Amino acid sequence: MNGQEDFYDIPSSNRTPTETRAKLIELALPIVGADKKDILNDLLAHKTTPNGGIAVTDELKYTSVFDP
Repeated sequence: MNGQEDFYDIPSSNRTPTETRAKLIELALPIVGADKKDILNDLLAHKTTPNGGIAVTDELKYTSVFDP
């Protein structure tokens, strides 16, 4: 995967989670298309609750509980 080195421990250690999400979006745009940037931003935006995660958090929790 091109760009994976940017997400290794040391390069990402000084980056905030929000900055990491922005880099992930930029990494995905050539694959999903630049017109999907707003959708990706919405999926990776924080929910309004203090520990609510992002839009995909609930799906990941569900999947990880039921994945054998």
